[in-house]
Amino acid sequence: MGDRRKLEVLRMDYSKLSKQEYDRIFEEILDKYERKIFNMIYRMVGNYDEAADLTQETFLRVYKGLRTFRGQSSLYTWIYQIALNLCRTKLAWERKKSRVLSLDQKLETEEGEELEMEVPDESTAPNLLFEGKNLQEAIQQALEALPLPYREVIVLHDLQGFSYEEMANMLGVNEQAIRVRLHRARKMLRELLEPYINK
Repeated sequence: MGDRRKLEVLRMDYSKLSKQEYDRIFEEILDKYERKIFNMIYRMVGNYDEAADLTQETFLRVYKGLRTFRGQSSLYTWIYQIALNLCRTKLAWERKKSRVLSLDQKLETEEGEELEMEVPDESTAPNLLFEGKNLQEAIQQALEALPLPYREVIVLHDLQGFSYEEMANMLGVNEQAIRVRLHRARKMLRELLEPYINK
C-alpha cells in the first residue's frame, strides 16, 4: 500500500468500519507509530520494561478508542497525547510512592526541640551523575533529572520532531509557553551535561 493510501486510511471515519477493516487499520497504525511511541515513552520514563508496558497500554487505549476518534487533532497527535498522559500518570505515581517524609517537615527531639532536616541531594550532582557513563546514558540520565514539563518539551521537540503548534495542542498550552519551556529545558540540560561534555 502506498504512502498516499496509508494517509487516507489514517484520516477516515473509524466508527463505520467492520471488525476486519478495523483490525487491519489498527495494524497499519501500530506499524506506523509503535516504534516512535516507544522511543518517546522510553525517553520520558528511562526504563525499557516500563516503556514497553506503557507502549502496549497506549495502543490498547488507541484500539479501544479509535472508533470514537473524530479527527479534532491528527491521529498522530492523539496517540502521542494518550502516551504522554500515561507517562505523566506513571511518573506521578512513582513520585508519590517514593515520598516517605517531607524535607520541609520539622523533626521534634525528645526534649521537644524542633530541628530542620538537612539532607544533601547528591543524586543529581553533576560529578556523580555522569561518572562512568557514555554520552547516550548521560543524556538519558540528564533528561530524567529534568522536571516533567521540561522533559516533555525536549522529548517532543528535539527528539521526536514535533512542531510548536503540535506540542501546544498536545500539552494544552500556547505556543509561546512551549517556546519558553523549551528554552529553559535546553538551558537546564546544558547545565547538567556541562561537566560531562567538558571532561
